[in-house]
Amino acid sequence: MTLETVNEGQAEHWNSESGSVWVEHQETIDASIKEMGDELFERSGLEHGFHVLDIGCGCGTTTIEAGRRVGTDGRVRGLDISGPMLAHAEARAKTEGASNIHFKHGDAQIAKLPQAHFDAAISRFGVMFFADPEAAFKNIATGLKPGGHLSFVCWRSAAENPWMTVPAMAAAQHIEMKPGDPTAPGPFAFADADRVRSILSSAGYESIEVNPIDKEMNAGSGATLMASLDFFEKLGPLRTAMQGIDGELREKIRASILQAMKAFEVDGEVRMPQRAWHVSAKRPR
Repeated sequence: MTLETVNEGQAEHWNSESGSVWVEHQETIDASIKEMGDELFERSGLEHGFHVLDIGCGCGTTTIEAGRRVGTDGRVRGLDISGPMLAHAEARAKTEGASNIHFKHGDAQIAKLPQAHFDAAISRFGVMFFADPEAAFKNIATGLKPGGHLSFVCWRSAAENPWMTVPAMAAAQHIEMKPGDPTAPGPFAFADADRVRSILSSAGYESIEVNPIDKEMNAGSGATLMASLDFFEKLGPLRTAMQGIDGELREKIRASILQAMKAFEVDGEVRMPQRAWHVSAKRPR
């Protein structure tokens, strides 16, 4: 089925090799950000019998967990722009016998949602990639019941998240690492809390709250320095920057990254701060 989208750049990105890479490393990624997912569910107030929309559900971890929390009388719909990740999510849900959830391949900016249907919409790091965030949140609001609530976690600035900056800065000693537009679709697009409040307010939400979450990341799922290096090389900007680089230059880059990461090694594990916002809001009654 052809994906209907107005977010062509992200659709191309997540339906190509990048989506497949996230599927391959799903368990490691989930383990690395598990504490953030736990915080999301602690703060989302999901109740038995709720109908829930999981935005940017990816490989389905949060969708499956939401299904457990709402019980057999509840329903959860996972929405994502990535076909490879949704196929993996569907296979996982089938294996776990999660009969109260289903998935939709779509762009949150324009996806057709059942009107005033969901008690809650949630997301774990899935909302920062919208080409037009205000349009996306307006569309999501149409699916929420009056008084229904929105709850998501998004990254604070890259500077507050050394799991992103430390490997990149080490690599930049040897190759060009181009900085991007901080407000463009990407992991740190919602780093500015005031911008997030403004977007949600313009999209028609009320009772908007943005609160910090401070946790630690077991980089590469609590693995050794070498395993963590492998994790960073395969995901994020390093994967793109190091494509086509091999031989002596690649080894120099790896050595610099390893040296930089040693500052975060604790008892044989690489543990790095991870800093996010928890954002909540409501559709007006």
